Amino acid sequence: MGAPGAVGLRRLVVERGQWLAFAVAATAMLGSLYFSEVAGLPPCEMCWFQRIFMYSSAVVLTVGAVTKDPKVARYAIPLAALGLLFSLYHYQLETFPDQPSVCSAVPGAVPCNVR
Repeated sequence: MGAPGAVGLRRLVVERGQWLAFAVAATAMLGSLYFSEVAGLPPCEMCWFQRIFMYSSAVVLTVGAVTKDPKVARYAIPLAALGLLFSLYHYQLETFPDQPSVCSAVPGAVPCNVR
């Protein structure tokens, strides 16, 4: 049957999974806004693309949780997957900075290959 803790965790995810997913997306969204608007750390171009997917995920997950839509995963998972691809590309740009990237070279812009 499983350990009692695992059974309780499974029940929590099944019953409240949409709200938990919304909480993760909303926390990431608020965290990114804090770092750019309060802490004064300007985001680079790749950060903006990642934020597009995270902010839209927060909206989709909010609507899905409020309406109790069992098919919200059809919309949320592709958004998360695309955001993950941008994030992985951005991470490898930061890890190996001596390479050409798709980030623009606008004067004064934050470079994507700097941590």
